[in-house]
Amino acid sequence: MKHGLLQGVAAACGLALALAGAVTVRGSDGAVGGDAVARVNGVPIPRSAVDRVRGQVGAGAGAAEAVLAAGLVDEELLVQRAVEIGLVDADRDVRKALVRAAIDETLRGVADRGPTEAALRAFHAEHAALFATPRRLCVRSISFGTREGADAAVRRAEAAAAAVAAGLSFAEADTRYGDRPGLPVPDDVLPEPVLRRVLGPTLTDAVRMLPPGTVSAPVRSGDAVHLLQVVKEEPARPASFEAARAAVEAEWRRRRGQDALDALLTRLRAQARIVHAADAPRP
Repeated sequence: MKHGLLQGVAAACGLALALAGAVTVRGSDGAVGGDAVARVNGVPIPRSAVDRVRGQVGAGAGAAEAVLAAGLVDEELLVQRAVEIGLVDADRDVRKALVRAAIDETLRGVADRGPTEAALRAFHAEHAALFATPRRLCVRSISFGTREGADAAVRRAEAAAAAVAAGLSFAEADTRYGDRPGLPVPDDVLPEPVLRRVLGPTLTDAVRMLPPGTVSAPVRSGDAVHLLQVVKEEPARPASFEAARAAVEAEWRRRRGQDALDALLTRLRAQARIVHAADAPRP
């Protein structure tokens, strides 16, 4: 029973928070008073921790405070043991958990303050392009295999492009000159990020600046040469604040959190004495 409760306490508090408690400045080992229910080698176990664990492990209001406190005491003893044997210095998982806890604590301050409606509207106005509906393109392609050589495939692509310029439809040029199978491009307008997943970066870059109706120069990608045509373009459209509000707030919080973390690291670097080896790489 005791070990099961300890596991629940540890899971509820989290390894990172427990280790953060291990480096708490120790106080007197004398009488326990105030908010503490116990002291473990000078580290206080606050009553608020008991209440938090009661809520997190689902214990009812009648759960004995002494039992929950005993679990926290055992946890603190194990955390102090982990520090004593050097896990904080040597164990990568422990160090990552501590870093994550420090970051979470910094971000929690941003979350607690939160943005005002006016701040969000100003942020949306300043970064309107970030929340716009992305540009969408409908693209057709003709593929030319390179089994007879890349130069021959390019010549066939150039012949197909010349035929289209002379009035042949792009679909007919595909039938006359192209090889099967071609690219699996849906006959629909697609956002550029989706198009990039379908075509790959080389072909997507080739159509990004292509005016609708025009045909690209032959483009080599993989084991084929391709001609591309933009059939239809839907330009990016601004999104109203109301439609983008959730995304605006998420991005506002992300940037404020990054700003807060950068400020914390700047302050910590300024307060620390950091000495680099002569041959150490510098940021």
